[in-house]
Amino acid sequence: MAHAHASIGTTNYAVSIKAGHHQLSADEHAELGGKDVGPALYELLCAALCACTAITLRMYAERKQWPLRALNVDVRFKLEGKQGGIARRLKRGIDMAPMRSQSSSPRPAASSGLMDHK
Repeated sequence: MAHAHASIGTTNYAVSIKAGHHQLSADEHAELGGKDVGPALYELLCAALCACTAITLRMYAERKQWPLRALNVDVRFKLEGKQGGIARRLKRGIDMAPMRSQSSSPRPAASSGLMDHK
């Protein structure tokens, strides 16, 4: 079971986080009253979504035996009033040479974005 614990002291918005056996910090930016000693809350949210996306796609590529050399995930969160939106962009590198020799296997898309197959 995943577990995290957070504690805050008297320094405005600086939070000490323990996630599993890892120590993290979170804070608000200076313009919001924090000291900017760690990522802000929405930055942590974006980071978690980046990591989840990258790990999931790496596992999928391994299962499909696709030679995924690299994957970069960019997530942006925008808050407008009470509404929020998340945009996610992927950029990947695939070695296509081994894929050409597997003519009967599904092939990943050659352009940037998700790896689609037919």
